[in-house]
Amino acid sequence: MDDKLKTTLYFIRRCNFILNRYMVFTLLDAMIIGAINAIAMLVLRMPYVGLISAIVAITNLIPTFGPVIGAVIGGFLLLLIAIVTMGNAFGIGGILLAIPVAAIFDFSYREGLLPYLQKRKAEKQAALDAKK
Repeated sequence: MDDKLKTTLYFIRRCNFILNRYMVFTLLDAMIIGAINAIAMLVLRMPYVGLISAIVAITNLIPTFGPVIGAVIGGFLLLLIAIVTMGNAFGIGGILLAIPVAAIFDFSYREGLLPYLQKRKAEKQAALDAKK
């Protein structure tokens, strides 16, 4: 074989190797993210674990914006579940109040619980730094 053919074959083999590794590790990453999502949802006793975890895993295949898209779709599905749950529990009034109640829970989480947890984490870190 001449040098040009060897160089071309090397280039093609190298491109094939790179593409195969990318595909394998992207799929592996998606499966890991989907499994972690499923475990977290199971721990939190959230509904539709399989459906939402599959959506998160599949959208995680999309570079850069895939995880965001999966989170938005999953959040939307869970919001619909909030509407259905409130509707089943409280009828028409529950359906009408489901979104404001979900928004109040979200506000309480973001404005109350998260700052408290961040403050607690900072205090622990300060205590660890003081010991050094």
